[in-house]
Amino acid sequence: MTSLETNPEPNYEHTDEYVVLQAVLKLPANYKEAIHMYYYEGCDAAQIAKMLRCSVNTVYSALSRGQQMLKERLGDDFED
Repeated sequence: MTSLETNPEPNYEHTDEYVVLQAVLKLPANYKEAIHMYYYEGCDAAQIAKMLRCSVNTVYSALSRGQQMLKERLGDDFED
């Protein structure tokens, strides 16, 4: 369990960042881990692959699928 799951920042509940973070935390575990490491921790795909013990292509797939799920859940207001 990450520190984000146990202690999200309570003082910005209505900001875009909070809404996005909550959506990220609701992703399936493999997508959540990849998205969190890439966007919140600044890891590149090779670093993530090493930490998760998977291929770089698997990381790219998880990032792509996680991004798609976030777009579907958050709608057009949160496009790239």
